[in-house]
Amino acid sequence: MLTETCWGRFIEHPLNTEVLLSNDPDRCAEWSFTQQRHIGSTILTFNYDGDEDYDVLLGDVGSNSVNFIKNGGDKNNAWGTYVEENFPQDDTPVDLDAFIGIFHLDADNDGKKDLIFAPNSFATNVKPYPQNVNNIHFYKNTGYESNPKYELIETDFLAKSMIDLGGRVYPVFIDIDKDSLKDLIIGTGPVVDHDTILPSRMLFFRNSGTRTIPKFALADDDFLNFSEISKNHELNYLTPAFGDLDDDGDMDIIVGNQDGTLIFRENISASNSGIKYGEPVYNYQNINIFSFSAPFIADINKDGLNDLLVGCGEDYNTPLQYYGSVVYFQNKGSNSNPVFDSDPFSFPNTPEFGNLRLSSPYVNKSNAYLSIYRDADDEYLFAGHYYGGISVYSNISENIYGTLPMISKDYGNINMGSNSAPAIADIDGDGYLEMLIGTPRGGFEFWNTEIKVTTGVKVNEIEEDIKIYPNPGQSFIYLDIEDISDKTIKAVIYDLMGGKISEHNISSGNNKINIEKLTIGTYLLKIQLNKKTLNFKIIKSTF
Repeated sequence: MLTETCWGRFIEHPLNTEVLLSNDPDRCAEWSFTQQRHIGSTILTFNYDGDEDYDVLLGDVGSNSVNFIKNGGDKNNAWGTYVEENFPQDDTPVDLDAFIGIFHLDADNDGKKDLIFAPNSFATNVKPYPQNVNNIHFYKNTGYESNPKYELIETDFLAKSMIDLGGRVYPVFIDIDKDSLKDLIIGTGPVVDHDTILPSRMLFFRNSGTRTIPKFALADDDFLNFSEISKNHELNYLTPAFGDLDDDGDMDIIVGNQDGTLIFRENISASNSGIKYGEPVYNYQNINIFSFSAPFIADINKDGLNDLLVGCGEDYNTPLQYYGSVVYFQNKGSNSNPVFDSDPFSFPNTPEFGNLRLSSPYVNKSNAYLSIYRDADDEYLFAGHYYGGISVYSNISENIYGTLPMISKDYGNINMGSNSAPAIADIDGDGYLEMLIGTPRGGFEFWNTEIKVTTGVKVNEIEEDIKIYPNPGQSFIYLDIEDISDKTIKAVIYDLMGGKISEHNISSGNNKINIEKLTIGTYLLKIQLNKKTLNFKIIKSTF
């Protein structure tokens, strides 16, 4: 029930961040002119000084600062009596682009509530652009609950311990350096800091681990110098795809981008010459969906030629009018000379591949980002989309013009918020697909799947000799091992990036391993037993 239309008796200026207070606790403040207020303020009400009433921190659309409004009334009758602009004035004032969200919580578990500030909007074409790095500002309460003092500690709270590439990221698993290990190539959007905007780029994370224990490290933060391409051609949000388009045994690259065209670069590496690509070919074969192209290369119709799937554009600029669809461009050339008709409506092309609908006509966005797995028995298409989930389909080749059978509309109940971009592969040889999902926040989520594949490394052949429980575990896991011939056995725990966490000596019988210090998540457990390597996944949980 609405009980108050002018809480606190203050009013915002229609066009800027100024706040007008009332000199009467029973009357709302009024400007001397009449004008509609634009929509957009962020509000945090909190008991600033322990006097049982609520004070206010107020952010504003387009503003990089916040105002503090002191409640000089009481808990029943709020009355703003003092404004502190550019809060906090006794420390570094909040300065963050843009439309600041405000949160009051005990961020460092010291028993006192702190303040967190972060942007509250997506990237737009209107300045100031919201920051997507150094954008979580932690103000620690160094005073008391009843007399707080907020001090800026860091601008990258939590993010500093993660991979943070700015805005949307688009990962691809690909053995780029030909060492039989899946590496990571990642396309990004522009990086927006307070004073700088860095162009979109691609990054190369090399896998220096093994077939059962991957280990990724950044090898190139501007792979193939795509930042210069992005800068010169105003291309944002690079979406890479790899495939052998000219049938010479190596992986070429096609990159989608914000303007809806494709960029092609031929792999011209000799067998022992490292990674080398030719000059970029823009507007590849005149394919253009006019907005946010997201390509994938695969022999969809199994005729021996690699075709193209392209996720439909994001907004009203696309003429296709099939929101959330995928365009199929069939390769009509030869093994060494791919040829594509650029018209999505010209058969055998279709703008409605598999009758996919990953959005709706009521939401003028689609962003279909694709990853495909195939073996001798199965084929699966994983589709990320605007709504942030992952949809999984099967029998791709048999349903180009029909309807793809859906395995799951929202696989694993995953929700990135928006614009999920999956990459799938069995990167640890356990016989099951793993999934790395790029998020609109500039990072990743890593997921195990229950989808079994037939090309994994053969491991755990004698897993009946070992029982691991509880799994998930909270403080300890137990390894029950039957009688074995090896006198000394080591169990080693790795993180999912291949970093060694801990090593434990184990023996026949029951072994207890302390996992209390592990953070919540999934880990790899490697055991050498009877001259064989066993690989397991263990999960640290809160229950």
